Amino acid sequence: AHKKIPEFSNLIKVEHEENVGRHVRAEKPIKAGDTLVVEDPLAAVLYPNRYGTNCHYCFAKLKNVTACNGCAGVGFCSAECRDTACSSYHKYECKFESLFNGLGCSALNRLALRLVTSHPLEYFKKQRHNLHVDTVSSEFKTAYQSVFSLTGLDDERWPEDVFSRSMMAVCLLKILKAAGYFPGQNSDPDVYSDDEIFIGSLLLRHLNVLQFNAHEVYELLRADKFKIKPCKNNLIGLAVYPKSSYFNHSCHPSIARYNVGRKMVCKSLHPIQKGEEVTDNYGQVFYFKGKADRQRELAARYWFECGCQACSADWPILGQNDKPKWRSKEDSGQLDFLESLYKVGADFMENGDQSQAKDNLLESINGMYDLVSPNYDPLIRAEDKLRTCFNADGTVVYSTSVRITNPQEKRPIDESQFSF
Repeated sequence: AHKKIPEFSNLIKVEHEENVGRHVRAEKPIKAGDTLVVEDPLAAVLYPNRYGTNCHYCFAKLKNVTACNGCAGVGFCSAECRDTACSSYHKYECKFESLFNGLGCSALNRLALRLVTSHPLEYFKKQRHNLHVDTVSSEFKTAYQSVFSLTGLDDERWPEDVFSRSMMAVCLLKILKAAGYFPGQNSDPDVYSDDEIFIGSLLLRHLNVLQFNAHEVYELLRADKFKIKPCKNNLIGLAVYPKSSYFNHSCHPSIARYNVGRKMVCKSLHPIQKGEEVTDNYGQVFYFKGKADRQRELAARYWFECGCQACSADWPILGQNDKPKWRSKEDSGQLDFLESLYKVGADFMENGDQSQAKDNLLESINGMYDLVSPNYDPLIRAEDKLRTCFNADGTVVYSTSVRITNPQEKRPIDESQFSF
């Protein structure tokens, strides 16, 4: 583990540069398949449409539901999860679920509130004098200070955006007052104490920061216990991971993310040399969507123009680059062998041997990176298959409702073959 950031491997480090801000670089050479991050969220919220299927606290699939003693809207997988939730955030949120829906609160709004309700007022008061936006440092005394100092682009917001977010912060603050979050404070809903104004300012900061730094939580839906495909990622919640938010974006990312419950695991998809930046992906990868569409979506959602290698060189989408660009000496025989390893790995994956699939894919990817440029079609296909294998290492749910989305695969007439 990293000496100063325990969530990180010692293979990576955080640096700061004026043009790119905080970012992650390789401290040592990294191979495909290396585990780079294992991190629990500081706060997480389950999507409301999952209240009947997943535990409200740990996000596990509900088998036997343990009910909340104060409301009928949520369920827990155990008495332990219920008691943990009801002793922290849920005792403040329990009676206001209908109001959240009426206000049109998004999952991001709920997460901004959950960052507060997960801790008592004293937790924030003790840190008050240390809370200042520091977009350079990467080591903080508490995880909350890390979240507070994530990028929120406060100075780039227009008046209407500031106004709407301020109104939502006030609504959430009023809920906290009504829920008794502020012990011994004035009960007048229109009079705010110094502590209440302080927490209101934190809520506004949360709304700004989470717009750019919240991560969706997934589980993998599979139709067959013996074959990885057909499968699809199923969104179940939203969370904030302070340290994992330090990764910048690339349309050809270095890492793949998956969830084990609420925990996030990041693994490398391809080799990374010492000193190279280690990147995540915030939207679409280059091989599924063209540059113009990617740039438009990133500018609208994250307010930046991507300058990654895939964008600057305008790499073509998958299926349009089957001619290798050699890094040094041409070695077609070795490349053919490594491509055959990828195909063997893909066959193992299709037939459910995940371990053999990963072994072959990793050897193929690590080998091809030494020979050819990274936008070579077989290499990209191998990386995409490896990503699917990593997803299968996370939370997996077997369901007959999985739909096949690959147009080259035919949907079976009898869907009963997708059984447990």
